[in-house]
Amino acid sequence: MAIYAIQVGVQRILHVWPARPSPAAPGDLLRATRRLVEEKLVVGACLFVVGDIDASPDFWMNDTSFIDGSWKQVPLQVGGVDPQRHHVVYQGYSVEDLLAAVERAPLGRDACVVFDGLDSRHPGLAAVFEKKRFFSGTVRLVELRAPKTFVVYDMYAEGDEPDLGEHEARRLFIVDGKSGPDSIKGTPLKPVLEELFGKRPKEACTQS
Repeated sequence: MAIYAIQVGVQRILHVWPARPSPAAPGDLLRATRRLVEEKLVVGACLFVVGDIDASPDFWMNDTSFIDGSWKQVPLQVGGVDPQRHHVVYQGYSVEDLLAAVERAPLGRDACVVFDGLDSRHPGLAAVFEKKRFFSGTVRLVELRAPKTFVVYDMYAEGDEPDLGEHEARRLFIVDGKSGPDSIKGTPLKPVLEELFGKRPKEACTQS
C-alpha cells in the first residue's frame, strides 16, 4: 500500500520517447518493464492494459481512502479504462505476475504498463526529489502499433493561450503527478531510458 499526502502544486505530465523512430520489436515493452523493476525505480500496484490506446493515456490506480480521520487501504480501483476500447490483462501487486502477463501478450496491439509511482525511497530519486521539491506520480510505459500524436501544453506560459506542442511517438515513458518531475536529466531514470530508447531521448512536459 502506498499512501501519498495531498499535494498542492503544478500538475505535470512528463513524456519521454526515442529521438529516432524505430519499428516495433518483440519484447520492447517487457524489457522496459523489467528494467524499471530491476532498478527499483517503481513501486506500488501495477496494471497492464491492451487495446486501442492513446499515446498519452489517463490510466490510474488507487488503493487508499481518507476514512474517519486517517488513510486506510481499500480494494484496488482502476480508472481511465474504457471497456469498449481497452482490456485489462492484469491488475494487482505482483511484479512477477505482471511480467508474465506482458510476456504472454499477443503482438500487434497497443499496450500500456502502469505503476502506482516512482519509488522515492530510491537513493538517486530521493536526492533529486528533495533538491527540486518533486513528488512521485503515476508511471506509464506505452507501446503502440503505430505512431500516434499527443499534445503537450504549458498553462504557465506567458500570454493568454497555453503554449502548445504536438508530438508523435510509438513508445513512451510517462510520469503524471502533482509536482511531479519535469525532466529525467540528473536522475537515475536517464541512463535506464537511454538504454531503452537510445541516446538523448526527447522530452516534453505538460504543466497545468
